[in-house]
Amino acid sequence: MSDESTVIKVTGESAAQNYDVVVGRGLLGSLPGLLGERVRRVLVIHPRALRLTGDTVRDELAAAGFTSLTAEIPDAEEGKHIQVAAFCWQVLGQNDFTRSDAIVAVGGGWKDAPKEGFDLVKFFRSPLMTMAWALLLSRFTDSSLLIAVGAIGFERATAETYKTFFFPSRPRGKFSGKPVTHPEMLRRRIYFVPVYLTIWVLVVALGALALGGRATPLAGAGL
Repeated sequence: MSDESTVIKVTGESAAQNYDVVVGRGLLGSLPGLLGERVRRVLVIHPRALRLTGDTVRDELAAAGFTSLTAEIPDAEEGKHIQVAAFCWQVLGQNDFTRSDAIVAVGGGWKDAPKEGFDLVKFFRSPLMTMAWALLLSRFTDSSLLIAVGAIGFERATAETYKTFFFPSRPRGKFSGKPVTHPEMLRRRIYFVPVYLTIWVLVVALGALALGGRATPLAGAGL
């Protein structure tokens, strides 16, 4: 097990329910030992994008003496459907898995919140920016749906553009305080600055023209 790994002890109502959660790098070789002595079969479930990683985990487990299989599921949101769960259950049933066997999931996400904690400024920033965009967009349409969708989109575009180009070298969220492992991406990002600026210039210009077009009839009517 890697020296940089962290072991979190999870305890249940009995000793049989106790287990360890190991967090770290280079832990693939530790996986067989974490599964325990009762496990005979292992199903490795992985998204399509991580097929190579899933196959590597399967081969590692097979080399350790387990009967290991893989089940490939769709990437991202497409994998969050009941049909995908039914497919996994079918694979388990067809291969005679029991309660003493194991499932290994490859992939997943790591959210910022557990590391960042509560931030008062960020807590109010997004809602206030969304409201500001909603008020502006309400000048163009009476559709609540269009206003809501547009406000959310413009809020994300504004926040991400600000963070990306005004603080390009500052790791954020769960990467805060960590070294920049791909500094070349900071240089490549510069090539996209003209595209971003062009889009924002068009958004502001077309918005101003649209507002001017709506204001003209009102002025002509003496309002």
